[in-house]
Amino acid sequence: MFFYFLLKAIMEFNFKRESHKAHSKKIDDQIDGIVKWIDSVGGKNSKEAVYFINKYLSHLNETTKKSMNEHLIDLTNTRFLDINQKDDLMKLLNDIAKLIRETKTL
Repeated sequence: MFFYFLLKAIMEFNFKRESHKAHSKKIDDQIDGIVKWIDSVGGKNSKEAVYFINKYLSHLNETTKKSMNEHLIDLTNTRFLDINQKDDLMKLLNDIAKLIRETKTL
């Protein structure tokens, strides 16, 4: 009986670990999407933007995503882009915030 519970606990741990790995990969893909967005709109400082995102990723949520978006627009010199192009960056940040929320519930 003890081994059953031990095996069950190990299996649950492995499932959670694999789920976290999958979510981390999705978050990394979204960050890559931001780099592609910066490059596609002719923005600058993509390395600094990625550093900023990685540094403050744990703070990204529904409340902070607008300020992160504004800071990234300033950092990448993309303030004067068409609103639709700037909305694409916000969509990417929304997706990352959603993935972070999902990761916290695993």
